[in-house]
Amino acid sequence: MAIVIARRRIDRGWKVVLVGGLAGGMLEFAMSLIQQYLLGSRSWNYANEPLNIGGRTTVPFMLFWGLLCYLIVRFILPLVLWLVHLIDDTWHTRLATILLAWILIDAVVTLPAIFLYGQRANGVVSDNWFAQHIGRLFDGDFMRLHFPNMRV
Repeated sequence: MAIVIARRRIDRGWKVVLVGGLAGGMLEFAMSLIQQYLLGSRSWNYANEPLNIGGRTTVPFMLFWGLLCYLIVRFILPLVLWLVHLIDDTWHTRLATILLAWILIDAVVTLPAIFLYGQRANGVVSDNWFAQHIGRLFDGDFMRLHFPNMRV
């Protein structure tokens, strides 16, 4: 989102905050709908928060997204571009491939885990290999060992 804003040459800070806030709020709203209707679960509900929009986002969170977008466009994106220009051209494709593989592996694990979470919340118990593996990973000793303050 920040890159799109930067590419559009929105140069006024308040415009970046406004566009980033609106885009962030719309994205948060859409992701909440997609998760609820496609996966059968809902990760957040802002219905009791002031200035909420359908319980899926709030104006204060939209302001946060806008400010975060401004910080990314103003400070982080120039730093990243400077670092990218330091990398030899022969490595650009290799690094892009590695990052794409990382994202795909994350999606392959995360999306089914969210789907299983939704099933479990609705009382449906899956007993396949993946469900057992995810169950061991997120319910068992792994979480207690690495995140001792988290309730599992």
